[in-house]
Amino acid sequence: MAFVDGKFRWVDGSWGIKMEYMPETLVSRTRASHSELGITIETNEGVHNYLDVYLKKLIIHNKEDSQRKTRLFFSHDFHIYGDDFGDTAMYDSALNSIIHYKRKRYFLIDGVTGQGKDLSVCYWSQRDTRHGRHL
Repeated sequence: MAFVDGKFRWVDGSWGIKMEYMPETLVSRTRASHSELGITIETNEGVHNYLDVYLKKLIIHNKEDSQRKTRLFFSHDFHIYGDDFGDTAMYDSALNSIIHYKRKRYFLIDGVTGQGKDLSVCYWSQRDTRHGRHL
Protein backbone atom coordinates (compact mmCIF):
# COMPACT_ATOMS: atom_id res chain seq x y z
CA MET A 1 0.00 0.00 0.00
CA ALA A 2 1.27 3.46 -0.82
CA PHE A 3 0.35 6.86 0.61
CA VAL A 4 1.50 9.87 -1.44
CA ASP A 5 0.30 13.48 -1.14
CA GLY A 6 -2.80 12.46 0.82
CA LYS A 7 -3.73 9.73 -1.70
CA PHE A 8 -3.83 6.11 -0.55
CA ARG A 9 -3.63 3.26 -3.08
CA TRP A 10 -3.53 -0.51 -2.69
CA VAL A 11 -1.10 -2.27 -4.99
CA ASP A 12 -3.70 -3.82 -7.27
CA GLY A 13 -4.75 -3.82 -10.94
CA SER A 14 -4.53 -0.02 -11.14
CA TRP A 15 -0.73 -0.27 -11.04
CA GLY A 16 1.41 -1.19 -14.06
CA ILE A 17 3.55 -4.07 -12.81
CA LYS A 18 6.57 -5.54 -14.59
CA MET A 19 8.50 -8.51 -13.13
CA GLU A 20 11.90 -9.83 -14.23
CA TYR A 21 15.26 -10.99 -12.90
CA MET A 22 18.35 -8.82 -12.57
CA PRO A 23 20.90 -9.82 -15.27
CA GLU A 24 22.71 -13.09 -14.53
CA THR A 25 21.29 -13.40 -10.98
CA LEU A 26 18.44 -14.98 -9.06
CA VAL A 27 17.49 -11.55 -7.69
CA SER A 28 14.08 -10.33 -8.79
CA ARG A 29 13.29 -6.85 -10.08
CA THR A 30 9.66 -5.79 -9.88
CA ARG A 31 8.52 -2.33 -10.94
CA ALA A 32 5.08 -1.07 -9.96
CA SER A 33 4.07 2.27 -11.52
CA HIS A 34 1.01 4.38 -10.73
CA SER A 35 0.33 7.34 -13.02
CA GLU A 36 -2.06 9.15 -10.64
CA LEU A 37 0.41 8.94 -7.73
CA GLY A 38 3.34 9.79 -10.00
CA ILE A 39 5.64 7.15 -8.51
CA THR A 40 7.30 3.89 -9.44
CA ILE A 41 8.23 1.44 -6.70
CA GLU A 42 11.13 -0.82 -7.65
CA THR A 43 11.59 -3.94 -5.53
CA ASN A 44 14.59 -6.29 -5.56
CA GLU A 45 14.27 -9.58 -3.65
CA GLY A 46 16.64 -12.46 -3.11
CA VAL A 47 17.80 -15.18 -0.73
CA HIS A 48 21.41 -15.35 0.44
CA ASN A 49 23.20 -18.35 -1.09
CA TYR A 50 24.66 -19.55 2.23
CA LEU A 51 22.84 -17.90 5.13
CA ASP A 52 19.14 -18.16 6.00
CA VAL A 53 18.56 -14.54 5.00
CA TYR A 54 15.84 -13.11 2.76
CA LEU A 55 16.50 -9.57 1.55
CA LYS A 56 14.13 -7.02 0.03
CA LYS A 57 15.19 -3.63 -1.30
CA LEU A 58 12.66 -0.95 -2.24
CA ILE A 59 13.38 2.17 -4.24
CA ILE A 60 10.71 4.83 -4.73
CA HIS A 61 11.11 6.80 -7.95
CA ASN A 62 9.34 10.16 -7.82
CA LYS A 63 8.02 11.12 -11.29
CA GLU A 64 7.06 14.65 -10.18
CA ASP A 65 9.29 17.75 -10.14
CA SER A 66 8.66 18.52 -6.46
CA GLN A 67 9.91 16.69 -3.37
CA ARG A 68 7.12 14.64 -1.75
CA LYS A 69 6.67 12.51 1.36
CA THR A 70 5.78 8.91 0.53
CA ARG A 71 4.84 6.12 2.92
CA LEU A 72 4.68 2.42 2.20
CA PHE A 73 2.68 0.04 4.41
CA PHE A 74 3.26 -3.69 4.84
CA SER A 75 1.51 -6.50 6.64
CA HIS A 76 3.03 -9.84 7.60
CA ASP A 77 1.28 -13.16 8.14
CA PHE A 78 4.02 -15.80 8.19
CA HIS A 79 2.23 -18.98 9.40
CA ILE A 80 5.45 -20.05 11.10
CA TYR A 81 5.84 -23.87 11.23
CA GLY A 82 2.90 -24.19 8.82
CA ASP A 83 0.14 -22.91 11.12
CA ASP A 84 -0.78 -19.59 12.66
CA PHE A 85 -1.46 -20.78 16.22
CA GLY A 86 1.08 -19.14 18.53
CA ASP A 87 2.63 -16.79 15.95
CA THR A 88 3.80 -13.73 17.86
CA ALA A 89 5.02 -10.31 16.76
CA MET A 90 6.56 -7.55 18.81
CA TYR A 91 8.14 -4.16 18.26
CA ASP A 92 11.63 -3.84 19.75
CA SER A 93 12.30 -0.14 20.35
CA ALA A 94 16.01 -0.73 21.03
CA LEU A 95 16.43 -2.25 17.55
CA ASN A 96 13.67 -0.13 15.96
CA SER A 97 12.50 -3.38 14.37
CA ILE A 98 9.60 -5.80 14.31
CA ILE A 99 10.33 -9.38 15.40
CA HIS A 100 8.00 -12.26 14.51
CA TYR A 101 8.65 -15.50 16.36
CA LYS A 102 7.44 -18.93 17.36
CA ARG A 103 9.52 -21.47 19.28
CA LYS A 104 12.98 -21.55 17.59
CA ARG A 105 12.12 -19.40 14.56
CA TYR A 106 12.67 -15.62 14.54
CA PHE A 107 12.12 -13.13 11.72
CA LEU A 108 13.55 -9.61 12.05
CA ILE A 109 11.85 -6.90 9.97
CA ASP A 110 14.00 -3.80 9.66
CA GLY A 111 14.33 -0.78 7.41
CA VAL A 112 16.89 1.77 6.28
CA THR A 113 16.35 4.93 4.23
CA GLY A 114 18.77 7.22 2.45
CA GLN A 115 18.87 9.26 5.66
CA GLY A 116 19.85 6.26 7.79
CA LYS A 117 17.97 3.69 9.85
CA ASP A 118 14.29 4.62 9.93
CA LEU A 119 11.47 2.18 10.43
CA SER A 120 8.33 4.04 11.35
CA VAL A 121 6.09 1.25 12.48
CA CYS A 122 2.47 1.03 11.47
CA TYR A 123 1.69 -2.65 12.05
CA TRP A 124 -1.38 -4.78 12.17
CA SER A 125 -2.08 -8.46 11.82
CA GLN A 126 -4.12 -9.91 8.99
CA ARG A 127 -5.95 -12.01 11.54
CA ASP A 128 -8.50 -10.78 14.03
CA THR A 129 -7.13 -12.79 16.97
CA ARG A 130 -10.15 -12.13 19.18
CA HIS A 131 -12.42 -14.01 16.78
CA GLY A 132 -9.87 -16.20 14.96
CA ARG A 133 -10.78 -14.99 11.48
CA HIS A 134 -9.02 -13.23 8.62
CA LEU A 135 -9.83 -9.58 8.11
